Amino acid sequence: MPKTMKSTIVQKIRILKGGWRVADREDDIKYVKQLEIELLIEGNAKNGYHLIMTPEGFFAADLHFDSIEEAKEEAEEYFEVSNIQWS
Repeated sequence: MPKTMKSTIVQKIRILKGGWRVADREDDIKYVKQLEIELLIEGNAKNGYHLIMTPEGFFAADLHFDSIEEAKEEAEEYFEVSNIQWS
């Protein structure tokens, strides 16, 4: 049975032509927005887990991992947020 975990964070996002990424300090402020981002981890031990990242108003992006713990660690590292609360 697939497992789903969910969390929401607020992060600075760099708006790109047709996309987004986590903002860097060097990014021009006129292209950066602080947005709510929904994070989901979905999957199972057999097929692996996807970390699905959806900033408010933008399309989702995902990454694949072999374990839930790897997905959680990547979410914390990618968004530079520690102790993300998952439900």
